Amino acid sequence: MKLNYLFFSLIIISACQPSVQPTALPADSISMAEDTVAADFHEVITTDLNNDGKIDTLTLSKPAEEGDLGTFQKIEISLNGGDRKSFETNNMWDVVDESFLQENENAVESSHFFVYKDNNHFEILLFGYIYGAGRSDFNIIYGQGTHFKMVFDDAIQTPMKLQDMDLDGKPEFLCRKTDYEITGGAIDSLGPGQVGTYDPFSVFTIKNDTMVLDEAASRRYNEQHYIWLGKEANPTLRVYYFEDENKLPVEVK
Repeated sequence: MKLNYLFFSLIIISACQPSVQPTALPADSISMAEDTVAADFHEVITTDLNNDGKIDTLTLSKPAEEGDLGTFQKIEISLNGGDRKSFETNNMWDVVDESFLQENENAVESSHFFVYKDNNHFEILLFGYIYGAGRSDFNIIYGQGTHFKMVFDDAIQTPMKLQDMDLDGKPEFLCRKTDYEITGGAIDSLGPGQVGTYDPFSVFTIKNDTMVLDEAASRRYNEQHYIWLGKEANPTLRVYYFEDENKLPVEVK
């Protein structure tokens, strides 16, 4: 009799327990194994890249081998109802530069790549690992509608902004391909400062689904913020960098 009473009591208690339903991931989500180390790095991000109301998927994989520097070598992008492609680098991609994040808002919650979204197009920035001699890779993937492709592959040392700088409805990419080097000391007649190499800023824009240098925009930016002596860096040109950062650099012969 006691056994029957205990059996029915357990049935009643079990029936009163609340049921637990699985919680769906939010539209923009990131999934990565806990305590992940470089040897088994794998990251999956879901977001609406092209603003069509459908969730797209980005997968980062192929981690660095033991002893190598960097985080991953492969990204796969799958647009819901559109293109599905993967891209790999011969070197290593790593985290987004902290200095870049101070000037630009990432549209996804990931530290390993940057996304810019606007209407039905998007851009994905991949930051190569910075070795002792500098960065070997910097890549931009551009997409519009249900299609996308790699449009930029260069060793950019200082990515700065991806914004609509001239308010024409299209984002421009501001960067410095190389960083200037100090090659000499102060010149008394000019005041406190140092002599260095000429390394201009560059402004790139999307034209016909391809990223190209906008020389006119590059010239305007350099004239306003630096000095314009041509679109390419030139170690033979001598530029005087004032200690007072409010003074623009000047060319010295």
